[in-house]
Amino acid sequence: MRSPLDKVTIMKTGWMAAVAAGLLIACGGSSSDAARAAIAQAERAITDVHAYAIRYAPDEFKVVMDEYSAAREHLAQENYRGAVRSAERAVELAAQVGRAATANRKELETSWAAVRDSVSTMVKAIEERVARGPGSGTITGEQLASAKTAAQEIAEGLREASKAAADGKLLDAVHAAAGLRARAEEILTSLGLAPGVSA
Repeated sequence: MRSPLDKVTIMKTGWMAAVAAGLLIACGGSSSDAARAAIAQAERAITDVHAYAIRYAPDEFKVVMDEYSAAREHLAQENYRGAVRSAERAVELAAQVGRAATANRKELETSWAAVRDSVSTMVKAIEERVARGPGSGTITGEQLASAKTAAQEIAEGLREASKAAADGKLLDAVHAAAGLRARAEEILTSLGLAPGVSA
């Protein structure tokens, strides 16, 4: 899956930081026009990363917005040099947050794939054990019926988690699947199977 924050976007955000720095030098950091132009650059940088960063690097993104707010406050107070500095910093931080969001997304994708596959394997093991029936062991038909119902519920939960992942809610999907895995492990143990081991 290609990240919306591709190299072009990240490079563009870095370029904006250079432009903001140029404005500070060219205008002496003391004019209203320089401050407004720098803030406009910050707004564009924030727009580029907002949708992705707010989901995958929310804490870091808050720092960006704090700097942007500081730039606006400096402008209102006619502290144009301060406005340019804060706006420039917001652009730099936006680029950093873009990279952090991309890295966090990849990590979540890896975690999701691992827990999803683990739960799927466990559900299959439960279903296979249920299909074998009580036999001559100590597992009762009632236990198997309960395990069958639980496996169906876990499978449904995994389908819902998969939908969340497809919608980009990877953290929610990972947390949900982790809970399903814990439940599947309990069922497997009750059936005399080690979690992750086929029936």
